Amino acid sequence: MPLTAKELEMYRRYERNGGNVDWKALNRKFRFGIFGFADSAIDLSLFFEMSAIVEEIAEKDQFDCQLSVIVLCPIILTGEIMTRADFVRYRRVYKKIEVGKNIDHGTWKKARRPKRIKLAEEFFKFALASIPDRHLPIERRNILLGMIEQAVAKVKPVARRSEK
Repeated sequence: MPLTAKELEMYRRYERNGGNVDWKALNRKFRFGIFGFADSAIDLSLFFEMSAIVEEIAEKDQFDCQLSVIVLCPIILTGEIMTRADFVRYRRVYKKIEVGKNIDHGTWKKARRPKRIKLAEEFFKFALASIPDRHLPIERRNILLGMIEQAVAKVKPVARRSEK
C-alpha cells in the first residue's frame, strides 16, 4: 500500500534525526513485522531476526496475499510491570492484521537459545493460526508456515563439537 504524504514526511523526519529507514521494505507487496511488548531485560532480537528472514524469503518468492502487513506482537511481561491479553486486530484500511500472544516471562528469561528458538517458532505458528481464513487463506498460511520453518532452520544454533 502506498504511503500517505503524512507517513512519508514522518519517515523523512525520522531519517533526518538519525534514524534508519528501510525504504525498500516500505514498498514491498507483503511485510511481516514485529512489535513486541517486553521489559528491558528481555531480548527480542530473535523475533526480529526470524521476521527479517521470512520477509527476505517472501520477497524472493514474490509472495503476496490479500493482507499487505502481518504484525506479530510477542508479549513477554511480568505481571508486576503490566498485563496484556492476547489479541487479533484487523485494520481494514491498511489491509493489516496484528496478532499478540503472551509468552511466559520466566520461561523465556531462563531459556537458552535453542529453547527460545522453539518458543519463537511456537509463537509464530500460533499467531498465523489465529488469523481468520477470510484474511489469510489456508494455502497462503501454509506457504508462510513453510517460510517460518526455513527461518527457524537458519537461526538454529550450530551444535558444538566435543573436543577430544
